[in-house]
Amino acid sequence: MYPKVKKFFLEFELFNRHPLSYLAVFLVALILSSFFQASPHFADPDSFYHVKISLLTSELGPLNSLPWLSATSLAGQFTDHHLLYHVALIPFVKFFPPLVGMKIASILFASLVIVVFYWLLQRFNVIGAFWFTLLLLAANSFVFRINLAKAQNLAFIFLFIYLYLLLKQKWPWLLALSWIYVWLYGGWPILLLLSLIYSAVMVFVNRDSQSLQRAIKALGLTFLGLAAGLIINPYFPQNVNFYLTQIWEIAVINYKSTIGVGGEWYGYKPLNLLSNISLVFSTMIVALVFFPTVRQAKDIKWFLFVVMIVFYILTLKSRRNVEYFVPFAIFWAGWVISQAIKEKRFAGEFELLAEFFGKYKLASMLAVVFLAMSVPYIITRDVYTISTQYHHSFNFDKFKEASAWLEHNSKPQTIVFHSDWDEFPILFYHNHHNYYLVGLDPTFLFQTNPDKYWDWQQVTTGGATERLYDIISQSFNADYVFIDRLGHQAMQQNIENNFHFKRVFQNQESAVYQVL
Repeated sequence: MYPKVKKFFLEFELFNRHPLSYLAVFLVALILSSFFQASPHFADPDSFYHVKISLLTSELGPLNSLPWLSATSLAGQFTDHHLLYHVALIPFVKFFPPLVGMKIASILFASLVIVVFYWLLQRFNVIGAFWFTLLLLAANSFVFRINLAKAQNLAFIFLFIYLYLLLKQKWPWLLALSWIYVWLYGGWPILLLLSLIYSAVMVFVNRDSQSLQRAIKALGLTFLGLAAGLIINPYFPQNVNFYLTQIWEIAVINYKSTIGVGGEWYGYKPLNLLSNISLVFSTMIVALVFFPTVRQAKDIKWFLFVVMIVFYILTLKSRRNVEYFVPFAIFWAGWVISQAIKEKRFAGEFELLAEFFGKYKLASMLAVVFLAMSVPYIITRDVYTISTQYHHSFNFDKFKEASAWLEHNSKPQTIVFHSDWDEFPILFYHNHHNYYLVGLDPTFLFQTNPDKYWDWQQVTTGGATERLYDIISQSFNADYVFIDRLGHQAMQQNIENNFHFKRVFQNQESAVYQVL
């Protein structure tokens, strides 16, 4: 049985090696991404922020302050940690209607992520690279994250290229890409983490002087590239403090047990993660069976394994890390299974399977039928779930009427007290005539002034009544109050019952009050 299976894989490799296979992968990814994006909605409010920053960057150049976040440290010193991403968006948001252009860019970038992953598997001669790439497209959590209209889809293209340069020891290019990555994406420390794991594995697995030299080069050149990206940077030196907050306080420490942060910072429960990417875990189990038997390229084998384990642990801490865990897990599983085929480690197992199928025909048929039905069901279920999330989330016109009222009826730079931090990107996109309080992450307000954070939190949750006017007018210097009526009924009731506030606008979704 083994020769027949091997022959099937090898024959399919003829297609894998053909240039048209890249076109096939691109078209599959393009169709899937287009399906998710085929509605006037964004799944994440940050998408509005990215569009607005790109538009402002095209007009003003890199922004050094963000006065629209008036209650945070970013008002005076701002670092655009996705600068190259915003530059890359400019042609899309200028040539097309901005929000539509953002959709087009997201479709293109997400599709290219899948193509570059396929290219990565090809470069490491993974047998069945096409099928492992389709497996990546069938991973619910990864596909949802990579199709968000945010910076990570473009960043993943460069991350996969970095992985190739690291494992193939392309040292000058490794240095250059590390530099570029800092300007592209705020998650640049991942390159340092990968180089650390690579260096440790090279030293402990190979235990020779040549491997030690490779480890030093990998870690040293990555560090130099990242340092150059930080220092030779339009935001230096203020970017150092920004990254300390962004990386250490938000990503590492994370105040999720103290303040209300974004949902992506809360961890996965193991069983939930298993159900979300069950096909990936099934493939990992197969790879684990053959992992101990693989004898060649032990440094790559252990590097990919350690990286996968590290990001599995990080995903349990913060669910956003699933976007790293899934492709690394598939890369590891694909490489191990492929290597086992090349080293003929499957022969004995296939003989056992053939014997089992011959002895228990009914059970075997039922197992095949179950797999044939469950795999399409899982894929269909996940595609439907993702499309529902994308098609019923933040409408392009959300808060547009309230924003227009504020723009036309208030003085420039008037501060608007708003009911939640994740409203800022949408308000900011529709109206940068006014200033707001807090956005991107509540940590920026909490870090700047914890007392003001708790005052804001008390008002927005309906807890503050006696000091309502003093907090809004005196502490935050706001002349208007914006309330998202869905979820902030207690806050609106308190405002309505206070004679210091006059309702000047209201529709089904929001209300605006003037501070008297």
